Amino acid sequence: MKGMSNILKYFQDPNSKDINRYIDMIKRLDSFVGKHVDTNKSRLNGEIECSYYDYLKECRLSYESKDPTEVFEELSELFKGAVRWNNPGTMININPPANLPAAAAGAYTMFFNPNFAQDMLTGNLIKSELETCKYLAELAGWDWESSQGIFTFGGKSTVMYAVKVGLQKCSQDIGKKGAKEDIFVVSTSQGHPCHAEVCDWLGIGKDNCLKMPVDEKGRIAIEESEKIISERIESGGILACILANGGTTIQMTVDPIKEVTEMRDRLARKFSLNYLPHVHVDSVIGWTWLFFEHYDFEKNPLGFDTKVLTKIRAMFLRVSQITYADSFAADFHKTGFCPYVASVFMSRDKTQMYGLGNVEPIELNELEYGNYSPFQYTLELSRAGTGPVSALTTLKCFGYEGFQKVIGSLMTVGEYIKAAINENSEFEVINNETEGFVTLFIIRQPGENIKYKEISDMDSESAARTAEYNYYFYLYLIDKQAKGECTFVLDYSEGYDKTKSGVKIGVLKAFPMSPLADAENMRGIINELFEIKKEYDLCREDFSPCEVLHKPRAFVCR
Repeated sequence: MKGMSNILKYFQDPNSKDINRYIDMIKRLDSFVGKHVDTNKSRLNGEIECSYYDYLKECRLSYESKDPTEVFEELSELFKGAVRWNNPGTMININPPANLPAAAAGAYTMFFNPNFAQDMLTGNLIKSELETCKYLAELAGWDWESSQGIFTFGGKSTVMYAVKVGLQKCSQDIGKKGAKEDIFVVSTSQGHPCHAEVCDWLGIGKDNCLKMPVDEKGRIAIEESEKIISERIESGGILACILANGGTTIQMTVDPIKEVTEMRDRLARKFSLNYLPHVHVDSVIGWTWLFFEHYDFEKNPLGFDTKVLTKIRAMFLRVSQITYADSFAADFHKTGFCPYVASVFMSRDKTQMYGLGNVEPIELNELEYGNYSPFQYTLELSRAGTGPVSALTTLKCFGYEGFQKVIGSLMTVGEYIKAAINENSEFEVINNETEGFVTLFIIRQPGENIKYKEISDMDSESAARTAEYNYYFYLYLIDKQAKGECTFVLDYSEGYDKTKSGVKIGVLKAFPMSPLADAENMRGIINELFEIKKEYDLCREDFSPCEVLHKPRAFVCR
């Protein structure tokens, strides 16, 4: 075919095993992107186009083929403003830098493009999923031979798997006839928003995701919740699934998992249920504390500070109760430091996994190349191999001790940030006692000495002024980022709390996710934060954000 050689050069010659062209293309793209990198900043340099419409109306797809080098130069413009997750000053949510071995293994896996729908399309690569899930089962204290896991597209998907299993337990015909009964799912007021969203996607409705009350530490209030669930069942409701927290994004809250399962058992006996409602632990963040199973907390071989050690141990003891649950979730692309996307849904009973597709389980000693076809029961028919390969690479490279070091480092830096911010009277950390590494704080106006807890009792006008002052400080921070005048990136929660008068109070959030963060670079970042706060106070009345990278929802008090 005329001119076909121009296209064939984009593919590897089947008679060659040389990947130098593949590596060379990565290097060529990097040579263009690297021009935007300033190692002192959390984002790549360069102007960010605020209007997608203005950008898109100028886009034209050429009729002729282009040389990759020309395309890479064009693509490099899209990297402007991209977040550098390995920078210690990047503290937006639970987003980690990808560790290099995992990123390399994932990128190399993409070259072979395996589809984990079935083993016939992967060779031995699908063993990476089976092996990773074995290690996760062992971390949870489960029998790995009777459990099973599956990699999926994200944390929301792991919740979808859990609720789907629960639906099948309580209504066996639901797969054919749909939901006919008054089915409901239980979460808590601290549960992730996706818990309700999944109920929407699965057709049982957001209103049927009941948000249980919590205690002063954000954990499910067992006695009160059991009463609420009982009343719903007595009125004809059918409980499909209980979603327990296994480490929330902000407070790292872990529900009393053993007590949750015991409550489930009591409800099943009380109402003579012919099924056992499913208990799932949404532990996409907290699962990595399971690596402290073999840590000697008495000898403390890694030398953690006493406060850090106490929090790690408390967190481990709570998370380790996953062993009592029916399923749990792990996001390797969060506290597992892998590239996106690498989420795992783990089921203690593999028959429940096979049951999602009404498929007869295959005994482990009969599972062999040619008969392993996860597509029969997974949500996706096409599943990339990059997640499992990256995850297994990380597990093997880090080992138990590696994860202990990384998590311990994040905890240590988190405590340092809290202590350093508390030194400034115009700042207040509001989560000093939580067991996670995230720091939540507010800023005070000059000369003000109002405590965060006192804001709740303010009249609406005074509370609104305080809330607005913090909101516009966040806008000031990201405005300076756009201008290249701020080296760090923080997050903001616009509706973290409400006052008695109904005013929403937002808080600033610092998620230290880079293992390269330490006291030295954190001190420089915090001093920069203090200086920017002084600048803000000087120009507060005249400040109007004009170059905002990310526009939070408009400030509202009610």
